[in-house]
Amino acid sequence: MSRFFKNILCLLCGCCLYSSAKAEDLDPASHAFLLDMKYTKHIEVEAYIVTKDQVVKVFSEENAEVKQKTNKELYGQDIFLLVRCKNKGDYRSFGTLNCKVSDSGEFISIEIMAMPGYMKSFRDSVLPLSRGGIPNDNKTPVITFKWKNLYTM
Repeated sequence: MSRFFKNILCLLCGCCLYSSAKAEDLDPASHAFLLDMKYTKHIEVEAYIVTKDQVVKVFSEENAEVKQKTNKELYGQDIFLLVRCKNKGDYRSFGTLNCKVSDSGEFISIEIMAMPGYMKSFRDSVLPLSRGGIPNDNKTPVITFKWKNLYTM
């Protein structure tokens, strides 16, 4: 479908999806027109396993930097999955990001709400994790991620 028709559909859908867009809310026609997996190259993503103190720092300081702690530093604490996204492209985007922590085998799906284009700072999402998932060793957790779907408007 031409870019013109996609833009018209985006305009019509934009009123309903402006700031609360979720991938699961899309009907099949909107899904087909708005899905744009090539746009992933414009989204910078960072993911970390963090402590409660690190979460507080991220949300209380502007442009806070995050350092991934080792398993030993995380062991026995309340831990969280912190996902940071920045849209560097032209279009408003949203979607579902699948994250996998080290060798856990399970994906954690995170709905990334609508992000404007040309973002200067990260949009942060936080999910609590179970304490039992972190071994007491000196390794550093590895978080991999892949977009399940990404939409542009």
